[in-house]
Amino acid sequence: MKIKSLFIYILIVLCVVFNKVQAQTEAEIVSAMYSGSSDLVDLTDDLISYAVRAVWEASVLTSTKTTTGTLTQSTANNDDWTYSASPEDKLILVFSSGETMSFKFTTISGYTEGTVDDFIDSHSMDFISEVPNELNLKIVSDIGLNSNTDNTEWNRTINGTSILNGITYKVNVTYSGAKHADLGYSFALYDYTEKTSGTVNSPSVKYTVNESYTSHSAANSNKGTYAQDRWNINNNSAQTTTASYGFSNAYCKWHSWTSGADSAFAVVNEPYRWEAGGKLLKNNQEYGNVRFDRAIIEGTYGPFLIVRCSNGEDYLLSKLLNLFVNDIESQSIRIKLVQNYPNPFSLNTMISYQLQESGKVTLKVFDTLGKEVAILVNKIQPAGSYKVNFDASRLPDGNYICRLVVNDFVQVKKMIKLR
Repeated sequence: MKIKSLFIYILIVLCVVFNKVQAQTEAEIVSAMYSGSSDLVDLTDDLISYAVRAVWEASVLTSTKTTTGTLTQSTANNDDWTYSASPEDKLILVFSSGETMSFKFTTISGYTEGTVDDFIDSHSMDFISEVPNELNLKIVSDIGLNSNTDNTEWNRTINGTSILNGITYKVNVTYSGAKHADLGYSFALYDYTEKTSGTVNSPSVKYTVNESYTSHSAANSNKGTYAQDRWNINNNSAQTTTASYGFSNAYCKWHSWTSGADSAFAVVNEPYRWEAGGKLLKNNQEYGNVRFDRAIIEGTYGPFLIVRCSNGEDYLLSKLLNLFVNDIESQSIRIKLVQNYPNPFSLNTMISYQLQESGKVTLKVFDTLGKEVAILVNKIQPAGSYKVNFDASRLPDGNYICRLVVNDFVQVKKMIKLR
C-alpha cells in the first residue's frame, strides 16, 4: 500500500486549506470564503480513506481486524510494512523518512466482505487523526446505502485544530450528502449532492460556512462522451478585526462536456445553461456582484467565476473548468483555432477561431517554405466566435500552415489543398 505518497499529499492539502483560512488581503479573504470549505471536505475524505487503508494494511499483516499498534515502513521498499503490537490505544504509521501519523479509533465498523474501497463507501467511524505538532482532528463518519432511496448517503463532522507556521486553526464543520449511480448498457448516470455548514477560524479571520453543491453526470461509452451539470449555492461569511463579509445567495451553474477521443479536459457545452449571480456584502452593505469574467464560448475551457466589487476590483472565486488545465495549457485557454473545413480542400475552405477576450488578432497562411501567401485578419477583435473564408484558387496544390496570433500567443493548423 502506497501510504507514503498519501501522507505527503495530506500535508500538501493541509497547507492549502489553512493558508487560505489565514488570508490577509480582502481578495484572499473573499476567495477563501467562497472555496475554503470544499478543500476542507476533500481533506476529511482523504483522512477517512487513509485511516481505513492503514487498518486494512495492519489487518492483512496480522490476519485479524487490527486498529492499534505500529506500522513501520521499509527503507528498502516503501511498499513494504512491518507490524508491532505497541501501542494498544492507537494505530501509528512510521514512515521511512521518520515522520509519523496516527489514528485513534473509538468506533470503526462496516462492510468487510469486499475491497477497501467498498468499506470506504459503507462504514461507521469515530476517530482522531493526528500528525505531531501539525494536526489533531476528530472525525465522525457514517455512510451507507439507503434501501428506500437506493442512494449512498453520508453524514460527517470534523472538529479539532491544526497548527501551521506557528498559527493555530480551529475547525467545526458538518457535511452531509448523497450519491446515486444508474448503470445501463453503454451508458451511466451519476448524481451527487452535498451540504456543508460550520465554522473555520484563524486568529485573524472567522469563517461561517453555509453552502450546497449538486452535480449530474452522464456518460455514453458508445460515443466516448461525458457530460456534467454542476451548480452550487453559497451563503458563507467571514469576520475580520476590521470588517465583515458575506455572500447573499451567490450561485453558479455550469455545463461541460468531454470527448475521450478528443480531449482530456472538460470544455464548455451549451453556453445558455451557464448562469452566475448573487451578491457580496461588506459590513452588511452590497459590495459586489458574482458573475463570469468573460464570454462563455462553446468548446473552450470557459470563464472564471469572479465577484466584481464596487471598488473597481475583480476578485477570483473559482477557475471552474480551468482547474483541469495545467500551467502550459492555461496559456491557450483564451483562444482556440479550429481545424479548417473541409480539409483537404480544392479551392476554398472555412477557418474558424474563438476568443474569450479581446485582443490584436492576425490570421495568416504560409507555404511550407515559410512564405506568407495570405493575410486573412489583421485587427483588434472583441471576444466571440469567428469564421473566415480562405480562397486558395490561385495557389498551387500542397501543404499550407494557418497561423493565428492573439496578442503574444500563437496557434497553428496544417491545411492541405488538393484539386
